[in-house]
Amino acid sequence: MKRASISILTILLLCLTVQSASAQKALSYKDGVFELDRGDFYSAFATFKRLAEQGDARSQHDLAVMHMIGYVGKQDFKAAAKWFQRAADQGLARAQYSLGELLESGRSGVQNKVKALQWYWISGILARRPQRRILAKSKVQVLEGQLSQVERVQARKGGCDWLSKAEDRLKLSPSTLSICAGD
Repeated sequence: MKRASISILTILLLCLTVQSASAQKALSYKDGVFELDRGDFYSAFATFKRLAEQGDARSQHDLAVMHMIGYVGKQDFKAAAKWFQRAADQGLARAQYSLGELLESGRSGVQNKVKALQWYWISGILARRPQRRILAKSKVQVLEGQLSQVERVQARKGGCDWLSKAEDRLKLSPSTLSICAGD
């Protein structure tokens, strides 16, 4: 009798565990945004981190912003740069722009104006919103004025190489790639 009771309790516990695990809804980017909007920074951070680790570019960007601002602790520009880089590599223009800012300023521990120019340039090409394109292109103009011709060519070549590698993955149009024709 005692053995039967233990078996029944074990089965019930297993069923409850399986049911509660399957009842959890999958997190979405919108969940993190909602948590952030209501000021629940720790929950938003956890949501964005989980989704970022799964490869969601928007969550990677927002997690980077949270690290940069210091929403759940001290500012961590190195962690911000890591997450901006991951989102930028996936083609998220706002992450490319933000990565450019960190590289230009050196706040991430590494100052590289050539790489910053490369990311601003790519961001200006891939941004969908006109305001973002204009902002990125203005950064390109300012930074180009600070760099030598060799450095500007190096940044453009790096940008064209990146676009070429991302062509299939991002489904870039021939008109987008035409900017690199002859490079």
